[in-house]
Amino acid sequence: MRSVLLSLTMAAVTIAADGAAASPKQNGWMRIITFDELNASKGGVSGQALADYLGKFGVRVSGLSTGTRLEVLDARNLYEGNAVLPLSLENVFTQVGSSRPISFTLTFATPLHSFGFTRPMLLAATSSGITHPGWIAEAFDANGQRLDLAREQLIASYTDVPAAQFVLRGPGIVSVRFSSNSHGFAGFNAVLLDGFILRGGVVRPHDASNKEVVVSSGAMAETFGPPKNGPPKNGPAKDNDQEQVIPIELRGTIKTGVVAVGGETTGIILQTKDGVYELVVPKSLLALVNKLNGKEAIVTGMPVIRQGVELGQRRLLFVVTIVAADTN
Repeated sequence: MRSVLLSLTMAAVTIAADGAAASPKQNGWMRIITFDELNASKGGVSGQALADYLGKFGVRVSGLSTGTRLEVLDARNLYEGNAVLPLSLENVFTQVGSSRPISFTLTFATPLHSFGFTRPMLLAATSSGITHPGWIAEAFDANGQRLDLAREQLIASYTDVPAAQFVLRGPGIVSVRFSSNSHGFAGFNAVLLDGFILRGGVVRPHDASNKEVVVSSGAMAETFGPPKNGPPKNGPAKDNDQEQVIPIELRGTIKTGVVAVGGETTGIILQTKDGVYELVVPKSLLALVNKLNGKEAIVTGMPVIRQGVELGQRRLLFVVTIVAADTN
């Protein structure tokens, strides 16, 4: 079992990995939460069992969006094990229950110097690739002032997306809020999380000039870290603090069975008055798309530009809805 309690004399740091959360001493301490103690092999772990588990580390959940719940899931049960590869054993932590924008907050019994977390590796094991919600994580102090943030845009990729690690820095972090937006399209309702690292006690003071962390996520790379002018003074993030991915609606003729040089095609296109879009169609809509072959349709989805080897830039549309065009 991975659950162990380790003590390190180096730098006077105590590490508690999936163990009981002892009261912090005057020296620095670190707790690692991997969720691997929970058995999610036969179904998600949520409710009181999850609350009790987090409680061992002095972590409490609040601000959970209506109609949603937090769950620990076995990655082997997600899309037949072909979607996520955790760095720790098999479990990941996420929010489920709604395809609308959702959020939750983790509150800490003892203020933290920093809060680290990992978004696991995403696997593009099928022809439709992999999608993951856009999200933002915000750290707050006891006065509700935002200390730091990290975020990723919605991910839509035909290749595996490496895991990404993030650190929110204080000091004085009493809560962290995760907000996710699947845009009604991504393969998961909310950000997937592969463990937390909680640091507290007496550690080196916060340095507002901390170097930013550059995280590469497949084709996209974003920079996160302390804001350029230090921690923001305006409290919680506003809507425009997060990059928005806006779905579009297109009208055109569906064509299936398309081939291209080097195999650079999804095999389904929409010929519009403004040009061609390759369609990435979920399995649930494939039958309808095949029926609409050669016919006009109205398609909504998330636009993505992909750089091809042979064909240059390709315009892709990750399809959310599709209906036959009104011919009346």
